[in-house]
Amino acid sequence: MPRPSEKEHQQKQGDFLWEASESDSDAPEARPPENNHSPDPQTLRDEARRHVAARHSESKKQLPSGEHGINTDPLVPALLRVSQLIYREARPVLYSDNELVLHLPSALCTLSQLHQRSRSLIKHVRLAIPTHHDILEGFADLVRLGLRYCWGLKTFTISLPDMFPEERHVPSSTTNVYANAFHILRWLPKNTVVRLEGNVHEEIRKVVEENGRLSGMLSEVGVQDH
Repeated sequence: MPRPSEKEHQQKQGDFLWEASESDSDAPEARPPENNHSPDPQTLRDEARRHVAARHSESKKQLPSGEHGINTDPLVPALLRVSQLIYREARPVLYSDNELVLHLPSALCTLSQLHQRSRSLIKHVRLAIPTHHDILEGFADLVRLGLRYCWGLKTFTISLPDMFPEERHVPSSTTNVYANAFHILRWLPKNTVVRLEGNVHEEIRKVVEENGRLSGMLSEVGVQDH
């Protein structure tokens, strides 16, 4: 059976490749080597993983709340389904090198659909909380039932809503309810760094900093015991 030409092979794989500009297609590194030797297979796989499973551009999109944007450069994870070998090699890049952006109403559902092997590879998570009501309704469940099992989590960035109830209109005990909800962060994996963005209430900041301090102390005690 005749082997497909190189052009036909590229056409078949076109659906899984990044969209390249004309300047990219004319780049010297895209031409075959003059000695006509094929690149090492491992080198090809490494290059494919970097182009498909990790973001490269600095395209940003504003979050629903907060000051910082997110990278909207599209990924093409469909390539991971080409073979089991590609899936095994590219999955760590997809989950470890990228920041997983979650929105509170759907965050727990998103994490629950991932296999535990994939959840454990996640290192960076960004959460957008639309309103102060969502802090009381879904935030604790997300941390306790979802992020708790992201064992490799390194950073958790929380983008807080722009509006909180005015303290003069509600009792102080009610205001502190929102801050107390952040005590659930103690369920996060060890050594996770929590970052706050947006309209950060002082009481919330104190709770987050206190939990971070206690987590660091527990880590030091654990190291000394060993």
